[in-house]
Amino acid sequence: MNDKQFLESKLLNFKKFLADELSQHPKIKEHLETFAEAGIDKLISHVKTTILPFETALGPLVDTLLSHYDIKPEELKPEVLNKLIRYLEMFCAISKTL
Repeated sequence: MNDKQFLESKLLNFKKFLADELSQHPKIKEHLETFAEAGIDKLISHVKTTILPFETALGPLVDTLLSHYDIKPEELKPEVLNKLIRYLEMFCAISKTL
């Protein structure tokens, strides 16, 4: 399995994770539906331009992104926040190789 195939499988898992954990929040629900249609190339581009510059501060970045959707980090279980950060770390690492 090459990096893109691996990333595609992880993207599917990430989309499911987001839908399971965040879709109950009204402001993010529509955005998640749009994101669900996004492909690997769009993800890589987004990670390289938006996430990668904050690679060393993903916790605060996640807090900022959540606040954009009126979600307080403390409303989520710590394991959900940690998993979200781990996904972003993985996407950053893989996008550097592509």
